[in-house]
Order: sequence, then C-alpha cells, then structure tokens
Amino acid sequence: MHRTLFAALGAWLALATATDGQGAKRHKLSIQGTRFFLEEIGTGNPRPFDVWLSRLANSCFDTRYTDLVIEQLDDYKRYGVNTIVVGIQGGNLQTNKNFLYPKTYNPDGSLDLSSVVWSNLNRILDETDRRGMVVMVQFWYFLRDEQVPTDAAALTCTTNAAKWLAATGHQNLMLDIVNEFTHPAYDGRPLFTTANGALQLIHAAKAELPGVPTGVSPKSGIAAPSGTITVGSQTVPVAADIIIGHNAIADPTNVGSYTIGGMPANPLTIPYINNEFDAQLGGEHYPSTNPRTGRLSYGHFTPSIVNRYLGDLQLLRNSFNGYGNVFTSHQQFVPPNDPIPDPRVGPEGTQPQATAGTAEPSVHWLFSAIAGMRKFGSLETSHDFEGGEASGFLLDGPGTWAINPTFDGKRLEQTDANEALAWTRMVPDAGDVDVAFEAGFVGAPSGTLGLRYGAADPSGTAYRLRIDANSVTLDQVGGPMTPTSVAAPKVLLDQYRFVRRAGRVQVYVNETLTIDAVDNGAVTGHNLLLTTENAAAWFDNLRTGPIRLTDFDLATTGNWQAQNAGAWATVGQAWRATVPSGTEYALLDQVFDDVVFHATVDLSNANDTELLFAVQDPANPGGAAYRATLSAQGAVTWQRVSAAGVPTTLASGTTTINRASVRVRVAIEGTRVRIDVDGNEVVDVTDPSAAPLEPGAIAIAARTGTTVFDDLEVEGGARRYPVVSFSNTSGPAIPAGFTIHFDDPDGLWDLQSIQLEADFGQGYFDVNRALLSPLFPVTLPGDGKGIGFALVGRIDVGTTTVHLRATAIDRGGNRTRAVVRFN
Repeated sequence: MHRTLFAALGAWLALATATDGQGAKRHKLSIQGTRFFLEEIGTGNPRPFDVWLSRLANSCFDTRYTDLVIEQLDDYKRYGVNTIVVGIQGGNLQTNKNFLYPKTYNPDGSLDLSSVVWSNLNRILDETDRRGMVVMVQFWYFLRDEQVPTDAAALTCTTNAAKWLAATGHQNLMLDIVNEFTHPAYDGRPLFTTANGALQLIHAAKAELPGVPTGVSPKSGIAAPSGTITVGSQTVPVAADIIIGHNAIADPTNVGSYTIGGMPANPLTIPYINNEFDAQLGGEHYPSTNPRTGRLSYGHFTPSIVNRYLGDLQLLRNSFNGYGNVFTSHQQFVPPNDPIPDPRVGPEGTQPQATAGTAEPSVHWLFSAIAGMRKFGSLETSHDFEGGEASGFLLDGPGTWAINPTFDGKRLEQTDANEALAWTRMVPDAGDVDVAFEAGFVGAPSGTLGLRYGAADPSGTAYRLRIDANSVTLDQVGGPMTPTSVAAPKVLLDQYRFVRRAGRVQVYVNETLTIDAVDNGAVTGHNLLLTTENAAAWFDNLRTGPIRLTDFDLATTGNWQAQNAGAWATVGQAWRATVPSGTEYALLDQVFDDVVFHATVDLSNANDTELLFAVQDPANPGGAAYRATLSAQGAVTWQRVSAAGVPTTLASGTTTINRASVRVRVAIEGTRVRIDVDGNEVVDVTDPSAAPLEPGAIAIAARTGTTVFDDLEVEGGARRYPVVSFSNTSGPAIPAGFTIHFDDPDGLWDLQSIQLEADFGQGYFDVNRALLSPLFPVTLPGDGKGIGFALVGRIDVGTTTVHLRATAIDRGGNRTRAVVRFN
C-alpha cells in the first residue's frame, strides 16, 4: 500500500513486500520418464511433481465462479490437490443448465475472443502459476463441438486455441484435447471418434505448444494415441505424452487391465492421469439440503461410498504411476437454486459437521481424507489479497465483507460500522497456531476489531482478541480465562500476532510480546474468525502457520516415532538417545513440499548428529534422503543420499559452536536449502541434479554416544526468503536507471532491514545513506508492494572495479544478499 509504505519509510525498519514483475511466469511442467516435474523458471532445477487433480471443468463460464475458484486455490493446495482440470468448452452444468456456458469458438475455426472464458482462463493460469500449481486444459466437450460444424474448421480451431495458450506464456499446464473422446454425442465425427482424428488434434496442439504434455481422454478406460498421420506429402509420427484414464480401470493392480482400443497399454512407459474418477461415488449426483445455508447442493456421499472411493484412489496412486483425481459434482454442477457451483473444499463452505453422513455436504471430509492419505504436512497460508481473493474465507457471514479493489495494494474490509458483531471464518490446520496480520479502522476509530480462535461461530468457546483505539484485550468467550488488557495506542500501521503453543497463549503488537497467558485448554476448536464489533475495519497481510513444536516438557514425543524405542527416552524435558555404536533414527512421517525445521542439540557426549529431509522410505531413513550432518566441532555437511545409502556431498561449511547447546535451522524451498547454526548461515546450496528427490518425511539421527534433542520445531511451508535483484547493470559506469529491487515473495510485510554496501577494492563499507539521497529516488511496483531505488544519473567510475552489495533481512531472520560488479 503506497501510503503505508511511505509511513514505513520514515522508520526504515518496516518495508512493503512485492510480487514478481508484471507478467513473469514462474513454473514449467515437464515429463521425465513416467514422472512429472515442475521447474521453477529461473533456477533451471525441476522437482518431482506428484499430480493430484480435481475436476473444475466449468471454472471459466462465469466470472463469479472464476473468482470463487481462485479464492479456493490455497485450500486445494493445502489439502494436497495441486492440479485442476479446466475446459475451454467447459463440462456438464447439469440438467437444464448447459445453456449457461458461453460460446468460445466460431464456425470458421476462429476463436470468439469476446467470450469471458478466455480472460477467466488466463486469470486461472496466472493464479495457479503463482502458487506452483498446474492446469489441465481441455479443448473440446461433446455437444459444444457443434459450435464448429466441420472437422477441417475444428482442426484449425485447435491450432488457434493452442496459439492463444502459447501467447500467454504459461507453461504450468498439460492438455487434454478432447474430453471423452469417442462419446456418442460427437455424432461420429471422425476428428473426435477415430484414432487418426485424435492424432491430428494432438499434432496440431503440439505444433504450437512443444514440450507441453498432451493427450486425449476416452469415454471410459484409458487412451494414449500413437501412430502416424499424413501432413502434405510426408508421413509424420505422432504420440500422446500422457495416458489419460476416465473412471476406473478394472483392476488397478493388474497391468493387463490397461488397454487402448482392445490392445494392451503399459502405464510404466509414460505418466498416467485419471481425468474424471467418479464411478465409485455412485449416487452422488442428487441435490440435498446444505444444513448451513438451507440450499440445495450436489456432492453428497455415505461413509461407505467414500471409503470405497478412497481405497480405489490409493490403488491408483500406488500402481503403475497412477495419479489421483478427487472428483465431486459439488464443484462442477450448478445446484437447482443457485447461479454457480460451489468449489469450496474447507469446512467453512461445505462441512459444518465433523463426520460424513447421508444428508450433508461432505466435500471437506473427502479432501481431508486425501490429505491424510498423502500424509500431507501443514502448509503455511498467507493472504496479501493482491489478487483480489480471500482464499478459504467464508465471506457470506454477518457484515459487509469484500476485497477493496481500489485501495493501493488491496485489502480485506468489513465496512458496516453498525453491525454489532461481524465475522468471517477460515480454518487453519489443527495443532499449534501462529496468526499474524495487519489491521486498522476504516475512517475514525470506533468499536473494536480483532479475532477469535476456537469455535466455528461466535456462540462457542474461543479465545478473543479485541483491538480498539487505545488498547488490546485478550479474553475467552465461554471459558474461565481472566481478561487481560494492555494499553496499545492505534497508529496507521500495526502488526498483530496471536500465538498458541507450548501451553501458552501470547499476543504480540509490532513484534513486541504484549500479553502472555496460560493456555487453560478450554478452547478445543481450531477455527479462525476475523471480527469487528460496531466498527468498519480492514485486514491485510494475514499469515496462518501452524507450527509443530515438540519440546518434550510433558515427557511426550508427539508425532515423532523412534525406530528403536529402547535407544530413546524423554529425560529432563528433552529427548535423549544413547547409542553404543552405529545410528538410531526417529521419524516424523509427514510430507512437506517446503519446510523450515529447527532443533536444539546437545553434542557434549557425541561426535555428530544427522538431520534428514525428503526421506523417501520411512522404513529406511538411512536410504534415499537429503542429509545435514553437524559435528561437535561445528562442521556442517549437506548431502544427497541414494537408496543404497551412498552419499553425494552438495555443500559444506564450518562455524564455531557451543557443543552443549547448538541451535540448527534448516530451510528447504524447492531444491534450495539454507542451514543456519546458532544464527550463522553455513550452507546455501541448490541440488544441481536433473531429478531431485520428491518431498518426504523428516528424521533425526543419533550417532555413537549420547545425543540430546530439544525444541524440535517444524514450520510447514517455508517462509520464503527475501529477494534482492538489480536491473540496468550494463556498461563500465553505473548507468542512469540502475535499480536495486528489494522484494519478499511470501507476500507479507516483514522486511525488517535493507543495506547497500560498496567495495572499491579495499573491502565493503556501508553506503546506505545513498538510498535516502536524491541519487536514488524510490520506485514502487504497480501493486504498492516492495521497493526499488533507481539511480537518477550516470556515475563514472573510471578504471576502478566497483562491487555493490545489497542485503535484505526479514523479521524471521532470513537474509538474502546479491552483488553486482561494474568494470
């Protein structure tokens, strides 16, 4: 926010964050063998991408629905669903609703670019790319193929649609050219019902989008067309890149069940995807009343049906590289008395009850089971509202809740100052909780703003944080806690933090511990409500990050499991392993895409310890994994270990430690790892291999001797490090327009300090004052986040070699440094 940023510049210690440059594409999907890989563009290092997709074929037909889908993307990812299926011609909207889908193609094979579908599709590609998610784009849907009546024009149309996708620059996609190829509703058109037609369509799309995984989905079973077609006077080989299944294979464990056109198909040769997997859900396609809203909805299951469905998904996942499709008509069909479907998967939208039943929406119950099946770790969720979305929030509760679209930087607002109690709800993962947010009043301060943590609505037991113009107060609704009120005058920009862990409930104001109370255990729910009481208020830069802290103070090891329980014991509020010889492991069997891990280790009576990440086989922690080794002398090594236990060293370093108590922090983001020991960065390295390990479990290891572990802390979803970059750096002189950019990709206002240093050959010295001088006027990105400094005039340096070094540090202590050279 521009006005907020300028206020912060006066203090210099709090700077706004930024998203990447306008239009920059971040991710590219590719195939290596039978596996998908997703590359973060710019690093050149693809990482394994375990595809779990959900069919939202009608995501683009109505901007209101597109908005809802985008708002829920963070929740999909949080439950382990990282890919969505979207149709240019959509899918079934259910009886008497299909007329709602707008035309996208013209009869001559050109695109009807006046259709809202195209802009909505581009938005979805943007938002999934920003989150490291993938879109399966479908080109054709039966009956709607009649928009283009001839096969020749339809083939031209396929080329034009592929060209349009190529022009967007997005590479976080795969293609399903025809939904339910050979379906009778295609009326026998050769292009949509014959092998030669499928090959022509695949060839047309791949000519414009080379490298994008492409295939067609059949009416049932699986399809992966391959063969030759005639192009001009040449015979050209064509083959699908992926096997696409539609509903169940007869026996997922039997490779003989996989056939194409009656011929055997081998899903061990190319990746296998199931595009629509709903046969096991049987009679889910009936409307039933949502107990929260009272409206008719689709997508209801009995527990027995869901269990059968999950069992088949597990078979597909474990057999022949089959990937799961989490399908529910709740997300695709328009209910009888609603204008659009409901894509929400969190409890706030679809599941008021705790368990599945015969007459309730159970989409959340299903997605939670998927997350459990995948052992998917907690993901930190952040909201800067820049995309105009409030992912996972229930915005149809009391009050007038909306994203302010005109305020610089965008923010979530509740604008009805007469509402006695307005609230919006989201649901973080259960466990220890850490919520940070910025908030203020709209207009003159009146009433209170704040949060509740606990029950799903204000009538239940919850911790309550209330903020007025002069103070903050923590108390308990429906519980025995004595209220605590502390003076805290409200200013333009305040950051608040509510933390519940280790038997304490704490409130921070602007990173200062303000309230510290005992957690009495009366609050059992894990709902987060943002609230206003007779106030109009705004909320921004909200982060929820449930932290798994195991401090052993209660002599419990939480979710950590020792492989050899006899070697480990909780002693004196810590966890001690005594090993006569060899190595003993303890495991946290959760899967984290990105993670920050902390541990305090006592090596007084041991020579070294190991911390292992991306453990591929929980039964064999000493096999394939990434391994950090810390010696009692302060030597740190980061290695990649093969399944046979053979290590390859990727980086090493040394630091001075107190071996009786050393704090280790390992932050993994994609293929990059940074290791800090007692606050000193020792390792910063990226796995250079073409096939890095996919996410896996975490383990700690005790070697010969006695090793003591304490305060094991896991932050699911690494807080991204700040970014420092330069532009316009050419020439022997420092040119006019040379710009230093300081950004923070996690979308939060938490840059704590920035620094500029110069070296003319005698070592670096501080030149931070230059950034506050007329030499470097401040530049701001379009969304008001982040900060840049652009040099006004050229600076000649003669023959001297000059290095400029810029450093950014966020409130979490993460540091990024970049150097540029002139001459």
